[in-house]
Amino acid sequence: MKQATLFDGDAEVYEALRNPVFTAKVGRNAALFSDIARLYIPDGSRVLDMTYGLGNFWTDRLRERYDLVTMDLERPAMVKAALEHLPFKYDAFDAVVLDPPYANHGGEHTESMHFFGAESYNLKAGNTTSAIVQMYAFGIWQAWLVLKNGGVLVVKCQDAIESGRQHWIHIEIEHEARQWGFTTEDLFVMVQPTPPFMRHNYQHHARKNHSYAWVFKKAGQL
Repeated sequence: MKQATLFDGDAEVYEALRNPVFTAKVGRNAALFSDIARLYIPDGSRVLDMTYGLGNFWTDRLRERYDLVTMDLERPAMVKAALEHLPFKYDAFDAVVLDPPYANHGGEHTESMHFFGAESYNLKAGNTTSAIVQMYAFGIWQAWLVLKNGGVLVVKCQDAIESGRQHWIHIEIEHEARQWGFTTEDLFVMVQPTPPFMRHNYQHHARKNHSYAWVFKKAGQL
């Protein structure tokens, strides 16, 4: 797979110098994903959004750039399927996006983590931190199967607090990806532009007002 680059001609060089991609951004999913795509997903790539939801990653410009296949179990999408059983052939995609609802109702959570239905992504074990990590594990495994060698997996996630304990979910996700043979290419941080929702009038930990986007690459066959 050809590596996306900031330097494909004079216009791109100028744009890179005028508007470089940074690791941290204040904003929304679409702005962050545009930066990731600019670096890691070449134009014309066949991309699977396996957790399409409301399509918040996808601006009209991005839709024009890629051969996009959308998937969701409950919300309108091109393909109706669950994370555990992707109905695609092996090596079918240049890039895969995994951004499931990562809310945790077992403890404190931010507004950005609001859960819109465990059933939408087959979270049969519930919406605990353990179940959420398991959901990511299923998605990463399936992404490995449908990605071409050299293909890119973008995973959006957020850490959580459950029953007063910190859970570093982004670290567990990287561990899972490495177990499957992915290499870690980049880590982006998105800071939400509005204050996080506070359920209680006290706090024992810093409120989480940021999320992560991992970029992994399929390095080869297991």
